[in-house]
Amino acid sequence: MNRIKVSELMNALKSYNPDMDVVMDLRAGGGISLERRDLVDDRTGEAREIIAIFGSNGGSFGYPALSEDYYKNKSFEILQILLDGYKSQKRITTIHGGYRIYTNYGGRDDSCYGTTVDPRIIMRMKAESLICEVRHPNYPVRVEITDIGATAITKGENND
Repeated sequence: MNRIKVSELMNALKSYNPDMDVVMDLRAGGGISLERRDLVDDRTGEAREIIAIFGSNGGSFGYPALSEDYYKNKSFEILQILLDGYKSQKRITTIHGGYRIYTNYGGRDDSCYGTTVDPRIIMRMKAESLICEVRHPNYPVRVEITDIGATAITKGENND
């Protein structure tokens, strides 16, 4: 059972703006975590700042604040996945709504199991021509690396 004393919760919340929304999901267990997160609209990339209270065993939701370091690390990770995608069978799709990295084992439900990707990262990478979206018959959209993205990753430009 997740427990926290009122005094601990009050101390943790005192550094945040009192007008911020609080979103809770304690199903994960393992204690209680509290952090500032962004809830991001998958279509527009617009973010709403919240305080997330969640179970420490993986119950987090939303995304971290969009800093330059966060962008560089995540975009580098995405470029590596896409560059190595033919060997690792990793793909990025929007078949279930937001962007999701999954492993294509050839099964019908492969894309159901995967990791969501912050849409703000994908949108910026598209704007910088590092990646593009391609329509395929089996998927609404598949994200692929561009020549610019492949050059950037091989030179290590995205991960200073």
